[in-house]
Amino acid sequence: MTQTTQTHTLSLRSIALCFFSVLTSASPLRRSKSSPSRPLNPVSDANKQGNIPDDLLTCIQTQTAVPEVKWTNGGNSVISIYNAAALMIRYSPGSDQDKQVTWGVSSDAAATIKIFNATVGMQADAAPLQSLNLLPAVHSLVWDQEAGVLWGAGSSGDPAGEAASTTALNGYRYARGSFATDPTYEFNVAAAIPLQTEWNNTEYNGSWDGGHDMTGVPGRRQLLLSSGTDLHVFDIASQTVDTGSSVVSNYLPGFTPVDSRVGTDGGSLPRSDVKSLSMDGNYNVLYIQAGWQNVTSYQINVLEGGKMQPDLRYSQQVYRARWFADTPTWPKARLHSSQTIIVFFFLFRRHYVAIYPFD
Repeated sequence: MTQTTQTHTLSLRSIALCFFSVLTSASPLRRSKSSPSRPLNPVSDANKQGNIPDDLLTCIQTQTAVPEVKWTNGGNSVISIYNAAALMIRYSPGSDQDKQVTWGVSSDAAATIKIFNATVGMQADAAPLQSLNLLPAVHSLVWDQEAGVLWGAGSSGDPAGEAASTTALNGYRYARGSFATDPTYEFNVAAAIPLQTEWNNTEYNGSWDGGHDMTGVPGRRQLLLSSGTDLHVFDIASQTVDTGSSVVSNYLPGFTPVDSRVGTDGGSLPRSDVKSLSMDGNYNVLYIQAGWQNVTSYQINVLEGGKMQPDLRYSQQVYRARWFADTPTWPKARLHSSQTIIVFFFLFRRHYVAIYPFD
């Protein structure tokens, strides 16, 4: 198999960052002098734009969700969940169009995968083209160009419910202009695990483990994903799952846990709460691991050449970090040339949301 490689400069030029609150208030202790433009602040930038409908502007200003951001449109845009809005934002440093919102809808909707036509522009109440079923608490989506399948990582049931729920991976086939409404493939990545070791005496105690982030492994038919308690790799061809320390050895050499990560029951969870995973063509990795008994962090961890590099620290909380590039051999979907489709989803019963672009 031929492996595609990419080279990145380790700086804010090549990393797309997403912060828990206001993006401009995040002040890195080490900022590259080559940063292309001032940080993005969706609230103030949207207020200045002037042509955003009032209802969508209210969504942007309403603090709701942990944010998400991804590369799209050949690097000319970012697509983001910010507060109660899903947005496409132009990325053209030096241009008067830089940071202009070009598409947006409200993210205040039911807990399911929804598909929108981005050519309709900015409409907070735009109707989705499709809604996909049977993946509660979905956190992450990856398009599989080779198979024509949209993979989603989430939960098999309500993660806050009494009935046992597992970390789930579903695949939705795309054919003849639409996705299968129900999953074509359904896999349980791990056994049902109650979140007690870390979350004892907190509001999350007794909730069920579920999927967090996911990325395709460059040059391989594999998906690397995180859950609340561990790291996993799903091999598509064999339909098998590898979990735990072997995942670190084979895919994340140099991985170092944030905090001691030992619970009140003495249990150790060194790979728990990895909220963000991003891998480039040289297998360099950005990951964010939340602090113990937290859902965010103040640092981005960098693995390069199989070794942990000095982390990037911020004064504000961070939740996602992405290489600002497409993932080699896992490209964004290219659908009908006259229609750009956006897929985004909502976390079941909690307020985390995320987004996936189709160029």
